[in-house]
Amino acid sequence: RRRSEKEGEALAPKPSAAESGEQVLRRHACEAPWSPTLLLYETTGARSPASPSSSSSSPPTWSPGGDGGGSAAREARHVPLNSRGDAVVIDNEYFLGALVMMHRPPDDKSTCIYHDYFSTRSRRWELRLQGKFRQPSLGQLFVGCVLKDLDYAEPLSSFTSWLWSLSLAPLERLLGAQLHFTLGDRGEGADRPGGEAAELAQIVGGLSAFDQVVVTSPGAAPPAVGGDLEGLGIRRCTSDDWAEATRNLERDMDTEQTYTFCFWGASRFIDLLGDRLVNLIPMFPSISLRSNILGPWPPHFVLYALDRDRGDGGEVSSGEHDKELSSSAAPSRHPERSKYYLVDLMICTERSAEVSELFQRYVFRNGVIGTA
Repeated sequence: RRRSEKEGEALAPKPSAAESGEQVLRRHACEAPWSPTLLLYETTGARSPASPSSSSSSPPTWSPGGDGGGSAAREARHVPLNSRGDAVVIDNEYFLGALVMMHRPPDDKSTCIYHDYFSTRSRRWELRLQGKFRQPSLGQLFVGCVLKDLDYAEPLSSFTSWLWSLSLAPLERLLGAQLHFTLGDRGEGADRPGGEAAELAQIVGGLSAFDQVVVTSPGAAPPAVGGDLEGLGIRRCTSDDWAEATRNLERDMDTEQTYTFCFWGASRFIDLLGDRLVNLIPMFPSISLRSNILGPWPPHFVLYALDRDRGDGGEVSSGEHDKELSSSAAPSRHPERSKYYLVDLMICTERSAEVSELFQRYVFRNGVIGTA
C-alpha cells in the first residue's frame, strides 16, 4: 500500500550508531514510499574509512552456506529504490560508478519520480548502471542473477529443479542469447577446499543480456543515469545482430570511456514487488519466488568478469579468451574462485528482516559514498 510522508517518518526509527543490521533494514523499509517495497544493497565492498578495500587482485573466496564472500561479514550499502543516481554507490577495485533501480509505481496514487517514464512503457522495472572500469581485460563479462546465500549442503527438491529448468528457454528466446544456467554444486560437490572451486546457483548471460548500452568518450559528459536515454547508444530492439554488437563493444572496452548499461527485458517475467515469476512457464501463470525457488534468501543481481585463466576450472589462454568473445562459446563452469565481481546488488524485501543469518553475513549501512 501507499505510505504518506508523515506515516513513513513516524514509523522509521532514527539512525543510530548502535543500530543492529535488522534495525537498519527495518528503518530502510519504513522510509520507503511503498509497502511492500524493495530494499537494495550493493555488496561488492564499498570503500570507506571504516571499511578499506582489499589490495589483493585475486577473485574473492566463498564458503558454502557461509557469508557469500569469505569469513568476514560483507558491507551492504543501501541503494534507495527510484533514486536519481547522482551518488556513487559502487567503488571497488574493478569499477567506479552509480546505479539506479527504477520501478513502476504499484498504483496510480503512489508517488514516483519515474511515473511519466513508465506511463509509456510496459516494463515493470529497469536497472541502470553507469561508470568506468578500473582494470582492463579482467575476463569475459557476465550479467544476471546469482544465489550467494543458499545452504548448498542441502539437496535441491526435484520440483524446484524442474521449475528452474523450465524457465530457461523462455528467457533465452526473449534475450536472443544463450544463458549460463546452473543450480550450483550441492552436498559433497559444494564442500570443496575453501569453497572456492564450487559453483553457485546462477543464471547469467554475456553483455547481450543488457537491453541498451551507451558509451561516452573521454572528456564528454555522460548522460544522467536516471535521465532520458532515448535514442542514445545501441539497443537490442534496433540492432540487426545484438549479440555481435555487444561482443564488439566488449572487445573495445577500456578504462577511459564511461559506460551506461540498461537492463529491463526480464521484467516482463519477474515481478519483484509481487515476489513471483509471471507468464514464464506454460501452465504456471504465477510462481512464488520465495516459496518455490529462493526460499528466504535474497537474490543478487551481478556483473562479473570470469578469470580468463580459470574460467571452467582449467587453464585457458588469453587467445582462447579472445576466441570466446568472437563466438558464442563460453566456459562450462563459473566457479567463485574465477570471478571478479564489479557489481553485486542484493535485492531484499521487508521479509528479509526475518532471516537472522543474513545479519551475520552482511553489515547493513546507509549507502551514499559521494557525488557522481
